[in-house]
Amino acid sequence: MSGIPPTPSAPPEIRFTPVPRARRRKLTPRRQRQFIAALARTGLVSEAAEEVGISVAALEKLRYSEAGQRAVRGLSFRAAWDAARGCEAARKARAERRREGRGRDGLWTAGLGLAGLGLAGRDAARRMAGDERAGSEDDMRAGSGGPVHGASHVGPGAFRLSCGSANPSQRTSRAAFTGPEPSPDDPLLGFRPFLHPCPRRNSITPDRQRAFIAALAASGSVRQAARAIGASMEALYNLRARGGAEEFAAAWEKAIDLGIARLEDTALARAIEGELRPIVARGEIIGEYRVHNEALVMFLLRHRRAARYGPPAERAAPPERSEREIIDSINAKLDRARDQMRLREARRVD
Repeated sequence: MSGIPPTPSAPPEIRFTPVPRARRRKLTPRRQRQFIAALARTGLVSEAAEEVGISVAALEKLRYSEAGQRAVRGLSFRAAWDAARGCEAARKARAERRREGRGRDGLWTAGLGLAGLGLAGRDAARRMAGDERAGSEDDMRAGSGGPVHGASHVGPGAFRLSCGSANPSQRTSRAAFTGPEPSPDDPLLGFRPFLHPCPRRNSITPDRQRAFIAALAASGSVRQAARAIGASMEALYNLRARGGAEEFAAAWEKAIDLGIARLEDTALARAIEGELRPIVARGEIIGEYRVHNEALVMFLLRHRRAARYGPPAERAAPPERSEREIIDSINAKLDRARDQMRLREARRVD
């Protein structure tokens, strides 16, 4: 690490060897320097990546590549990453985030009912509150090795599921955003829950079963609904298959149907409105344009208007005519043929 001496309020300037990339690629040397500078200032990989518009997954791939560990002048990209994250400015920024997170923990626990989310839900909420590990490489490799999903605050007594993945656009489709949960008096939640004969501390109690069905109806995703109540998918599927849980299984299927209906509405909206895509020049976004998915349009037309746009075998056949109508049609054709023959003979005689 060399360059301008750091001050208590400014991060140090870190000189390193950027990885050479083609101009059309996003990971240009300029963006690599911007990312290292942002990482030294914020101390958080996710924020630095968002600031430069690059996914954490792409940056991690570059970091561990052969070129990312090669230094020609100064540090390598990987060494610069470690130096930026370990500098004094980055440590202070993370410490400030932790203090802010501890100040909000009590409010979040009261407003969101995080005790009902289980250990995984509480940990995810603390990460969303500003834990230094959010979005960092430690998160990407911790636990099961997958991205962290948790709850984020959207209003008093309300929460929504959010994706803490390195690249949320690839992990969560437009249809995966949660909708409104059913009200407590909704018939969907009026099923008879399964009662455990010997409930344990981590058992899926009746309240948690109803919370799961409500989250499933809102998101349409079993995985997201399982995360919402802090239960494993294996435990939920085992509960669904047990004797006495028939009503719980039926409510599960109804909630999935609601998610499928929302998926259909979302697909229809995408087909009509299209999708905005950025116009990038030299690593900068200079505009955007709208693209319509013609394959999605034709898929919806074939299934929603099969009589007109579906395959020939599925199109509506012409109505069948009665025997009398067929005979009348044949006689009419014969009469027209006779008239034409008489007309031609009359012309020859003349």
